[in-house]
Amino acid sequence: MNYGLVDSLMKEFEQKNSLMIPGDLRGKMCEVISSVSVSCDQTLQTMKECWDENQYLLCPHTAVGASVVWDQRNSTVLKTPTVCVATASPAKFSEAVKAAGIEVPLPPQLAQLLASPTRYTEMKKGDDWDRILRNMINDISENHSNKNFTTLRS
Repeated sequence: MNYGLVDSLMKEFEQKNSLMIPGDLRGKMCEVISSVSVSCDQTLQTMKECWDENQYLLCPHTAVGASVVWDQRNSTVLKTPTVCVATASPAKFSEAVKAAGIEVPLPPQLAQLLASPTRYTEMKKGDDWDRILRNMINDISENHSNKNFTTLRS
């Protein structure tokens, strides 16, 4: 790795807000880096196909990656084993799940969380936010420790 080159390119980018990557470096990068775009319709279709075929619900972000892998595997471009890592809970994207034509009830834990009251502490300009946050963390930790202690004693 040529750290000096990377450093000089980053400085140039910071100064000019643009960068022309030298041809030889760009060629090396293209040997190991590629990009693909996936339409919203293809994303939703991938979510639906995965659900129908595997009963596994993908979030939209994961569906983009899975779509690319499936397309590459079908076109024989992809010759190596591939793992797609799910990036988020599909429950966070209920509108996309519905748009994909998938009807899945919320997990009980999420339904309980959504039904819970919102708790917050208003912090105003000039307040000691560091102290407020540290106190909140301490309170949460103590409450959690006390619950575990009570549970262990029962």
